[in-house]
Amino acid sequence: MQTRIPILGLVALFLGVVFGLLTAATGGLDFFKGWLIAAYMLVAAFLINAATLGERMLRLARKAVEAEAGKRATEEVVRDMAASRAAWLFFPVNIAIFASIILDMVLKPF
Repeated sequence: MQTRIPILGLVALFLGVVFGLLTAATGGLDFFKGWLIAAYMLVAAFLINAATLGERMLRLARKAVEAEAGKRATEEVVRDMAASRAAWLFFPVNIAIFASIILDMVLKPF
């Protein structure tokens, strides 16, 4: 079940984008309004963050599993985790991006 959660998250994101674009098209909204372009850029920022930092976190998680199984030194994994910024950047950055998307969609500042 754990491996399905990221897939379900990506499916939900994709469906949100598709239904958002359909709503914009059927609602007569201009796809090139400033707030929509800002939303496109924020979604791209989320995808870039998820791809780069998420991959680093997965590598660290794999190393931790290997350490738990005794295939890798625990000290090495702890050192890698302490040196990695991925663990403490991934969630705060995603929260900021999601909050920005919500604010952009509600306030439509541009």
